[in-house]
Amino acid sequence: ISGPDVGAVNVILAVNSTGICIVTNAERVLLQLTYIEIHSIALLHHQAEKQFQLLTVQGYEFVYQSPSADVITDLVQWVINSLKQISKYFIAIQDYSPPGGGGLLNMKRGDLIALEEGEREGDWLTGYNVLTGDWGEFPATSVRVLPTILQPPLHIVAHFNKEGALDGTLRAKAIQRIIPMENKHTLEQYCKKSFREPLGLENLWQHSPQPLRLPLHKSLQSHPQKDVAVTGYMGVLKYMGDLPIPAGKQTDMTEIIFQGPMEHEVLRDELFCQLMKQLTDNKSLNSEEKGWELMCLATGLFAPSSEVLKELRLFLSSREQPMAYDSLQRLEECLTHGNRKHPPHWTEVQAMQQKVPITHTILFPNFTEQRFEVNSTTRIGDLVQHIGDRLNFQSAEGFCLVVSIRDKTVALANEEFLFDSIQEICSWVASDSSFKKGQSQRFLYELMYMRKVWLTMVPGKDRIADVVCHYPQEVPKYILGYQKCSKSDAAVLGALIFRADNGDRKLDLLDDSKKLMAKLVPPYHLKLQSNKEWKKAISEVYKKQMGMTSEDAKINYLRFVFPWSTFGSSFFDVKQTT
Repeated sequence: ISGPDVGAVNVILAVNSTGICIVTNAERVLLQLTYIEIHSIALLHHQAEKQFQLLTVQGYEFVYQSPSADVITDLVQWVINSLKQISKYFIAIQDYSPPGGGGLLNMKRGDLIALEEGEREGDWLTGYNVLTGDWGEFPATSVRVLPTILQPPLHIVAHFNKEGALDGTLRAKAIQRIIPMENKHTLEQYCKKSFREPLGLENLWQHSPQPLRLPLHKSLQSHPQKDVAVTGYMGVLKYMGDLPIPAGKQTDMTEIIFQGPMEHEVLRDELFCQLMKQLTDNKSLNSEEKGWELMCLATGLFAPSSEVLKELRLFLSSREQPMAYDSLQRLEECLTHGNRKHPPHWTEVQAMQQKVPITHTILFPNFTEQRFEVNSTTRIGDLVQHIGDRLNFQSAEGFCLVVSIRDKTVALANEEFLFDSIQEICSWVASDSSFKKGQSQRFLYELMYMRKVWLTMVPGKDRIADVVCHYPQEVPKYILGYQKCSKSDAAVLGALIFRADNGDRKLDLLDDSKKLMAKLVPPYHLKLQSNKEWKKAISEVYKKQMGMTSEDAKINYLRFVFPWSTFGSSFFDVKQTT
């Protein structure tokens, strides 16, 4: 209805996890906005037709009409609010110049500030100035949270320095393109010194739907892995849609594309150059989008050599696409955390295709579950700590993640990457089964959080961990008959288990049925007397525990069995075969 000219009036507004994209019906991108750039979005209620206003920090004021105006505004505002709740990045809205010393942070209006982990509450916050690197405390009233989970590009942050950008009064009549086409970095110069001579009409540094007969780099022309490089490029073309591929097989191409570079470091430079080539002057919106998916996946797996790393950084930083910035951030994380061992898991590929964060369900011994966000560089130890922090455990020491696939249950090593470990276990299970190659990635699995090391555990010291993990992990060992005790002790433990399950003043639920008694008394004790006699013994103890809560019963159970030599042990069924 009004606003700066983007090149079309009737447009499609695409909303995803990175921002808003304005495109034509032919899917040509007209304008991309990250959520950081959106100052506000609001429904215009006084209009006869459904309309909404979109205001950016650059001063672009758009008014659009759409039957879905209310849905669009609600969705964008929900994403922005959700990102703000987990963001650690803030923009300084005013100068703050404290006296020297005292651990206070000096900042100027428009500075980008990153908070220390876990620092979100209170009148004073602790963090660092991204521009200067200085650390210190500062008043919370001096900053405003930005809707992002990754460090925002500095060329976007620079807009906040303009008068009126923060309060929404800035207005711009025309859209200023941040990066003109002629300033986008390409491999043209790198190609002249590092690539082979083109065969015929081959274009070695710009997009082409034609397959390569030889690798791009001179150094690979006589290399034993040159055929692997060419096969990987065929996979790139098929994934991006430049070559036909059977329906549903696109995700399978990622193993072909990444397996060679994962095994042979010399092929990593080749893959990054293949991707940069196919993303240069690509006229197909769909092909380009798929190419950026591959670039994001690649930058989360490994880094190239220093020479290609320089080209890659220039290439990514000269592109306006949100996925270019995501790729740059993933590359820096990879350089910090180290390279992966295996190609991306199908869960990573699907999340990349759907443009959503990876959220993983974690199961707990007390039959509850929660979802946690993970990424390609998530190490298991970091996730274990994060889970413990969210559950308010006093310490995550001694806890671990356990993966369950088919009939296999394996504890994961804290120092490994999450998806590398899952890939290894899937491959191990597949090698012991009659599955086709490539199917191992599609195994369904479950991740469980539980205590592995019990040496420092003391009942009652961490009540939340006792209820969530310790009690539900220990009770089955006793009920299955792995831990021995006297008949009188069995009555006490049976009463505690019944109270833990049902609470106080629930004696009417206690019966002498075989099903219930099997949940309260181990099999070797059930044989000693009738179920009726066990009910009577358990009832007498239950009455003596009057007033004890379900949570207290669980902790008292742990205190009762804690002195046993088998407390915290793992038990295995074994069979002698010779």
